[in-house]
Amino acid sequence: MIQVGIDFNAIKKTLISYIKNPVVAMKNIPHWDWKTLITLQLLTSLISGVLASLININIWGLLQGIIIIPIVSLVTAGVTSLFLYYSFLFLSQRSLSHKELLTIVILSNIPFFFLQTLSTHFSPYLSLIGVLCSAFLLIVGLVEHYQLPRPLVIKVVVSIWFIYLIIWGLGQIESYQLGHRF
Repeated sequence: MIQVGIDFNAIKKTLISYIKNPVVAMKNIPHWDWKTLITLQLLTSLISGVLASLININIWGLLQGIIIIPIVSLVTAGVTSLFLYYSFLFLSQRSLSHKELLTIVILSNIPFFFLQTLSTHFSPYLSLIGVLCSAFLLIVGLVEHYQLPRPLVIKVVVSIWFIYLIIWGLGQIESYQLGHRF
């Protein structure tokens, strides 16, 4: 058997605990190595992308789900954790562990991936609900793990949500315009 240095049993145990009670899971984040974090992010986005393409039976979507979505989601999680790192460095003069920030971001994104999968078939508004759920879990994780002031955390997370809302809205406009061209 090939050793990859990733404890899949620890991932499974954490995800089961997370499914049972995501708020408690966000209060007690695991201390994983970088490989495990990256693997979890790639797997959750890969599964989400593949399931979304299978729901709509879309070959191009399947290729995106296998290749593009995992890479984009990993970069997005990294950028989000850097944004959080520098926001709290400047706003509260605290240097937070980047690996722990990334863990909080990755775990908080799970509801988004789940609802994003369903939004391709049901309603694009499920993505917004997923982002709201993720934002709530992100706030819980940041406040509980780092003991940061809740009002400050809420302001920072709302700014991230607002940026996502703008990007989502522009994507919806572009999608609508493309649909009316053909």
